[in-house]
Amino acid sequence: MGVMNPLMAKLTTLMGDEYKKLRGLRKQVSFLKDELTTMSAFLEKLALMDDDDDGELDPLAKDWRNHVREMAYDMEDCIDDYFTSHLDHRYSSSDAGLIRKIARRLRAEPARSMSSRLVWSRQMSVAILSSIQSKLDIGGTSQVCDDVQQLIDDIRAYLEHERYIIIVDDLWKQEAWDIISCAFPNNGKGSRVIVTTRVKDVARLACGKDGQIYRIQPLNNKDSRKLFFDRVFRPEDSRVLQYEEISTEILKKCSGLPLAIVTVGSLLACRPRTMDEWRSIRDSLGAPFDKNKSLEGMRNILNLSYKNLPLHLKTCLLYIGKYPEDYEIGRDELVTEWIAEGTMGNPHGENLEATGNGYFSELINRGLTQPESTGYGGEVLSRKVHDMMLDLILIKCAEDNFVSVAHSCKDYMRTAMHHERSCNKVCRLSLQCKAARSDCAIEGSVISASMARARSVSVFGECSRGLPFLMLSKYIRVVHIELEGHGGQVDLTAISHVLQLRYLRVETPGCEIDLPSKICGLVHLETLSIFSHKAVSRLPSDISSLPRLSVLSLVVPWATRLPNKLNKLKGSLRSLTILFNPPDAVGMEAIGELKNLRDLNISVNRWRDDEILSLYALGSSIGKLDELRSLQIHVPPATLGDVDLLCALPIFAQSFERLILHGWCFSRVPRWINGTLRNLQHVLLEVSETSSSEVDLLGELPSLADLELRVGLKTRDVIAFGGTRASLFPALLKLKLRVGEHVASRLQFQAGVMPKLQSLHLWFRNCESGIHVTPEGMQHLLSLQSICVEIYLRDEELKATYPWDAMERAFREITGANPNRPSFKFVKQV
Repeated sequence: MGVMNPLMAKLTTLMGDEYKKLRGLRKQVSFLKDELTTMSAFLEKLALMDDDDDGELDPLAKDWRNHVREMAYDMEDCIDDYFTSHLDHRYSSSDAGLIRKIARRLRAEPARSMSSRLVWSRQMSVAILSSIQSKLDIGGTSQVCDDVQQLIDDIRAYLEHERYIIIVDDLWKQEAWDIISCAFPNNGKGSRVIVTTRVKDVARLACGKDGQIYRIQPLNNKDSRKLFFDRVFRPEDSRVLQYEEISTEILKKCSGLPLAIVTVGSLLACRPRTMDEWRSIRDSLGAPFDKNKSLEGMRNILNLSYKNLPLHLKTCLLYIGKYPEDYEIGRDELVTEWIAEGTMGNPHGENLEATGNGYFSELINRGLTQPESTGYGGEVLSRKVHDMMLDLILIKCAEDNFVSVAHSCKDYMRTAMHHERSCNKVCRLSLQCKAARSDCAIEGSVISASMARARSVSVFGECSRGLPFLMLSKYIRVVHIELEGHGGQVDLTAISHVLQLRYLRVETPGCEIDLPSKICGLVHLETLSIFSHKAVSRLPSDISSLPRLSVLSLVVPWATRLPNKLNKLKGSLRSLTILFNPPDAVGMEAIGELKNLRDLNISVNRWRDDEILSLYALGSSIGKLDELRSLQIHVPPATLGDVDLLCALPIFAQSFERLILHGWCFSRVPRWINGTLRNLQHVLLEVSETSSSEVDLLGELPSLADLELRVGLKTRDVIAFGGTRASLFPALLKLKLRVGEHVASRLQFQAGVMPKLQSLHLWFRNCESGIHVTPEGMQHLLSLQSICVEIYLRDEELKATYPWDAMERAFREITGANPNRPSFKFVKQV
């Protein structure tokens, strides 16, 4: 179903007034749209039949489904060719023949077959050994070795005279253990190797004669019930007793496995709350797991959750198959890619970004992905996928020819050949290489037919050679490259010819990037993000000519200035991230013309004293941005002194939500940060000194949920939160204070202040003599869940005599006085 949404949208465009000059075209397009609407409805019905418990589709129906899917991709390519050839809006009557040709292909395309995924034990061993080599910092930053014996020899030599503990997580193959175990010397120093696995034979092999197998026990009945009911019911829900008996039956089938309980609970929470629905889910689970079939049972439960997804969420979930295992998937990046590929269509004319964020959250609520990091308002900003769920996703991707994953360049070539033989096209390619670059050379000047229609190319790991070859597919919408290691070059000069490109994201901290001099032909490009610590040959000179550019991020190491004629992007640009090196006064002024800008992130690496005042232009520009929601500024610390470059700033827009000012130190808390900013949720602020009345200005912000306040060493006044009014900081969830040790005795929290505060982080710097009086009133923070106290000792010579134990006892004591019993963490820094 992933191709139908963008295809139908393009057919609708062809029926518009812009193309009515072509004789007979609208009639043919209308026919195509009617036919495809019927096919789309039937595909949905087939998907529901395939998910039904009574059985799978018969081979003929599957063949027809695959045939229609591949034909739809071909039709979209033809339409894109048509659009591209008519960018100058000069039409001829012969162009209608192309559309008629598309119509004939409804009955002419051959059937397709599924792709396969190959993973080799040797590749697994190399990946594990290379990871160990990297973590032990053996060989510095040189090229990672892909010779297994050399890796083993290097690791053994390093560990031979050391006492070590190494954890090998989630090992599946006995052959892999046979190889990597050779790298761990038994040197008689009490070293240990811990292996986690789901395979009993691997556990026995890894233990040998002297080891022990620790079998993780399932949850007991009490913990299983708590986990299940917390997932399904709200605390105030009175219907728990009504579902008591059937819940017991469902939990019995989950056999105490946490992932099974969470997955089934999430599924039930998203389904209608009826007894018939619960019985249906119970009956779908099959028999309870025994010890030998728990893996198979878990897969059945995950598959059941997948089958119960709406079709639009299935497509979004399958897209996650492009990411490597344990990859932290950012919400904003993923949603932007969904939009670039047309995965979500345009449901009822809604805002696509908001719709995508909703889909992202729904997949988490259904237990199919796990939240990883959260924002200041508690919303999930990134997530990970359990490896068993990822396995299921990859199986479904292969069945639907959605994503093709290659784990080495040889694997890539095998994938291409397989698709060539099956007359199937690679729609999305994810190349995930951990081997050395010598094994990752994809060479050639003519791309294979199976790869020529790829819509998405993602590259992770150590691969850098052969990227120009991958860029030969003119239908690519998304290019996502994240490379590790050092050295090498990423050649993207061919990207200027990929005219359908919507999304380009390149993150290569240790590699040089070679970009084309001009990219004005990329008229569909919406996201351009370049990040590198190494040199970038040049930035395209015509970035401002991209009519649809919405997200622009340029973080490169050498002198960077904003593109010329930036005002040409004032209608499209929503997000701008730029590293100035040094600051550019002209560029700062130009930012004020971007009237639709919502997110602004500016970093300055260095500047001369005479360049500091150029930032006054930035303050003036910010005041003109009526749609601005987020402002982040990172400047070198301790350079601005008491110069308040933003003090004359006009009132921010009422939609403003986030203010992060790293290194930008104000003399006092600015008066323009006050209760009028009703939507401001996240603030990081540095001031030379402050007082109770000034911090209470921040307390007037009604939506403030996350505050980091860094106070300079000048402060000698009492800092009492809620000192002027007890009801301040009504929405604050997280507070981090960075102050000098002398301020500890002047910190106070009044009764009634911060009623929702959950996390408190106190960071004391320039500590020398110790903190003799701890902050007052921490027992008034009634919702507090965690306290972290971090002490930074400037003079390393004082490390041995500093009263660490006394400090920890003092703060642990006031933590214990809090009635909510928050957790406590004490951190020493020298």
